[in-house]
Amino acid sequence: MKKMLFISALAATALLSCSKSSDDSDNGKGNLSDDPIPVRFSQSIEAVVNQTPEADSKAVVDNKFNNEDFIAYAVEHTGTLTWKAANFMDGITLSADGSGAITYKTASEMKYYSNAADAQYQFYAIHPSTLTIAQAEAGKAPVVTVPAGTDLLVASAASTKSQNAVELPFVHKMAQLVINIETERVPNPELKINSVTVSVQTEGTLSLGGEVQPDGSAAEKDFVTSPLTINTATTTAVGNPLILPAQNISTVNIKIGDQVSATAVSISPAVTLEAGKTSTITLKIKDQDISFSHSITDWVDGNNGSGNVPMQTATSRSHGSNQTIEK
Repeated sequence: MKKMLFISALAATALLSCSKSSDDSDNGKGNLSDDPIPVRFSQSIEAVVNQTPEADSKAVVDNKFNNEDFIAYAVEHTGTLTWKAANFMDGITLSADGSGAITYKTASEMKYYSNAADAQYQFYAIHPSTLTIAQAEAGKAPVVTVPAGTDLLVASAASTKSQNAVELPFVHKMAQLVINIETERVPNPELKINSVTVSVQTEGTLSLGGEVQPDGSAAEKDFVTSPLTINTATTTAVGNPLILPAQNISTVNIKIGDQVSATAVSISPAVTLEAGKTSTITLKIKDQDISFSHSITDWVDGNNGSGNVPMQTATSRSHGSNQTIEK
């Protein structure tokens, strides 16, 4: 009888042990034993369908980077994110293969989660991988230098120790500006657009965790690379989109036909370029006036302004306001 009771006790102990082991490994985070758990990543890109024409479309398939590298940074903390001179990740190169799967460029750089129960992580990834990045210092995040025309994408993700991949949702950190010319009917005589310029800051810097700040002096950027002739009732894109840091644009300068000096047209209210969005200024030409409207769409969404100037003069004058928001 005693032997039977002893065997029953052993069986009960074994069942409890199995139940506890099952509970420990099935807690919604995968197997969180003391065995080292590597940090793995997955990715996605927001609003990539509106890439600029200059972008290499082969680098993105199904809203994921393919055969591309990006630079990763991460801070390990226990509730308060504080950058140090040396962090959990400091400029590690990650690579997306032909299917979009992410691996470490160099196997020796693979990182493993800490076994500390209260460890938390903030991850960042930067594309393109060729940018100049000032490394973190005590209390200061890494700073990315953004040259003119760079489509900067940054992903940010918080995580704790897990078998699950850390999702890196890349977003555009620059704004995009497009200028169109619209004619309601066939212009007679035909229109010759010699220049359409804006004064903008084209470069910037980004401190990880923040937004791009315009840097450097403003410069005149001309959308017209060669004279544009319009002789039909249509909407025509003027040159290529500009990729710019977020900023305000209150004036567009146009030179039409035989004008010696460009006409400065006030945009009211001022166009506010926004990170991750595409602002479109449309020049609507009708009879002797040019009206300007502005909309924001997907890189995309926002405010708009308008102004009018008589075509036959080269003096600056604006009037009217016509707001529309396209989403």
